[in-house]
Amino acid sequence: MWWKRRRIEGLLAASLYETLPAKDRQELDRALEKSADLRSDAEALRRLSDAIPTDVPSLDVDLVPLLHARLAHTPQPDRGTARLVLATACIVFMIVVAATVFRSDYADPVAPAPGSASVAGGPPSLLAQAIREADRCMAENQPGRAYEILVAGVKAQPGDPQIQDAQLRLADLAFELARYEEALAAYDKLVAIYYRSGGAEPAQHRVVQRRELLAEAARDDFRPLDAIAIAMRGRDDAIEGLEQVITDNPGTFVADLAAESMGYALMEEIQADDVQTAYLLGMETARTRCESPEAIALLDLKIGDLYRDDFRDFTAAEQYYRKAESSEAPVVAKRATDALESLPATD
Repeated sequence: MWWKRRRIEGLLAASLYETLPAKDRQELDRALEKSADLRSDAEALRRLSDAIPTDVPSLDVDLVPLLHARLAHTPQPDRGTARLVLATACIVFMIVVAATVFRSDYADPVAPAPGSASVAGGPPSLLAQAIREADRCMAENQPGRAYEILVAGVKAQPGDPQIQDAQLRLADLAFELARYEEALAAYDKLVAIYYRSGGAEPAQHRVVQRRELLAEAARDDFRPLDAIAIAMRGRDDAIEGLEQVITDNPGTFVADLAAESMGYALMEEIQADDVQTAYLLGMETARTRCESPEAIALLDLKIGDLYRDDFRDFTAAEQYYRKAESSEAPVVAKRATDALESLPATD
């Protein structure tokens, strides 16, 4: 029965990391004796576990701005699910904060190798088992272990049909852990794969956006991204630090990320019924605290986007776009003009 199989699989996974009670060990041994497929799974998992290093360096980076970047590039939910999204984002952040940094080389995406996938009804491939085991680790708040398992799985079976899924997970983790060079290399490979194979649209957009952001920041040794992290770490003067990033990097993807981070930095101060409103009010509050014309113009543009896309309030959106269009920031002014043209025609 399916529940029996799931219990045995759980015992098998647990046996890799701890000594099972005698009763459970006997139950697992009996199942292994009866099933050749289960013995194959057990051997593959042991090989995978043996390939994973045990020494893991400690985490020494601030992940708050990178969580903000993920949220900023994720389509906003309707108000009925906003609270759930915020709670989920907090849980994800707590998991990521616990993650450890692990250096690895990324395997080149290649066409599936013959025999790498499991046949129908047969045992899953080594990489499929790695993904499944990584998911289990994430569910148990062990993201560092999950990352290591995925790295080992990708190295062991780079031609598996699920390689793209595994590499996307690894690229996102590298980005969130501020391993910018590794993330850029990974996203470079994934961009080619997605455009060649027609990958899922949300993931494709995230890959492209992050690749462009990282490629831009790489020209200055990723110092602008470090500046955002430092500003967010300051908390009390986060807006001042983020405003300086915008002023130092006008018309860039980094400036956009800094502006978006302002709204999240002020959300804790905002009393609102939902995430969307709290973020909007955070952005409007940030605008009142900025003095740089470049920062104010960019915030006007971003606030206009929120009114247009999230609240469908085209009158308010137009007002903010007009302010941005009249600014002395040429790149922002051009973007505001384009945004005005995107608004629906009114009678």
